[in-house]
Amino acid sequence: MAERDDNAAAFRDVVPVNRLSPEAQRRLWQATTVRTIGVGQPIYLFGANDGLLHYLLKGDLDFIEQGRFVQRLRGGARIARRPLDHASPKRYTARGYSVCTIASVAHTELEREAESTRLPGAPGELTVSDLAPHTEPVDSMTDIMRSALFQVLPADAIQRLFGTLDPLEVHAEDTILQQGEPGEYFYILARGHAEVTRRRGQGPTDIHVSDLRPGNTFGEAALLSGYPRDASVTMLTDGRVLRLAKAHFDELIRGRYCLGLGLRKR
Repeated sequence: MAERDDNAAAFRDVVPVNRLSPEAQRRLWQATTVRTIGVGQPIYLFGANDGLLHYLLKGDLDFIEQGRFVQRLRGGARIARRPLDHASPKRYTARGYSVCTIASVAHTELEREAESTRLPGAPGELTVSDLAPHTEPVDSMTDIMRSALFQVLPADAIQRLFGTLDPLEVHAEDTILQQGEPGEYFYILARGHAEVTRRRGQGPTDIHVSDLRPGNTFGEAALLSGYPRDASVTMLTDGRVLRLAKAHFDELIRGRYCLGLGLRKR
């Protein structure tokens, strides 16, 4: 009974289940199958069309592509809160590196519960397979320049901006922004992927809000409003961010950004 309770608690923490209501989480758990996978045993095979989302609750597993090791997923890592792959077809073979506990739920069941509780949309949520090392994009100026920020800045401001940005190498699990702290920097995600989370009340678990990809910007809300950070940003993978201090943000971006978004300057 204790093990089942532990598994249920771990399942309530996965994405996007942790944004569902308690009632929806309970119903979804009743529709979920939990399996123990032995060392070397497959969880699913490449190309499988099972319509299921699989989550790693305990243990470690490997992703394999055509017999070649791709990456190892450690249970308990932030990235392990994601489904291993899309519902169908699977892009890799997943097999146990150690004894694993796997929760599997039909994609249609999750969609039904999300609709029934009017789950706010978080488009493009990433699976673990989306973050496999060889699918990780390199630093891309093209991605960065597609950001909404650069659509409202003139060429001279963009040139000055890139001369002022401070590049930082970051690692998986690094917290870049902490909810409740004052806004000191504006960021551009140049490489890697990150997760935006928000803590509700005194609850022990951060609620998933959205994912960030190369070219996305973050941290501007607190700089524009003057209020503390309303969410945390944590890296899902190793990567690189470009950081701009508040003084430079005010000088180069603030007025044009507010004007471009139809906001009133404070």
